[in-house]
Amino acid sequence: MSALAQARVTAVFTIFGLLAIAYQDTLHLAAVLIWTVAWPPKRIAHEDGRMDDLLAFLVGRIMDDNHAYAYVAGTLGGEALLDSHLPMLDLIEQLVHDYKAMDPADSRSAGLAYALRVLAQSYAEHPTYEQEWRP
Repeated sequence: MSALAQARVTAVFTIFGLLAIAYQDTLHLAAVLIWTVAWPPKRIAHEDGRMDDLLAFLVGRIMDDNHAYAYVAGTLGGEALLDSHLPMLDLIEQLVHDYKAMDPADSRSAGLAYALRVLAQSYAEHPTYEQEWRP
């Protein structure tokens, strides 16, 4: 399997892992962790230069979403947020921090970078989203 294919598979499992954490599906989370450890992707060198801007963009959009959720909670009450994506936003922000703290030589960093690029696509309509960030 090529490094890019491995990175994509790892990214998919990372995203499913986020969903598993958000919905407390520990069996699925365990499968994701085993997959990531057993078949870590190789680092994709061209990602390093553009990741800092993408990470800043992603954190900025998460902060915007958190402010929007706070406004809704203040206006309509906390019950309006029962089915919100707040836990998912927190988990994505944690992934950003994990990527920043990760050693560039860590074999998991390519898969995590790909997952972050996939997650950032949900903000592709934002005026500051850059098309080069697409996976």
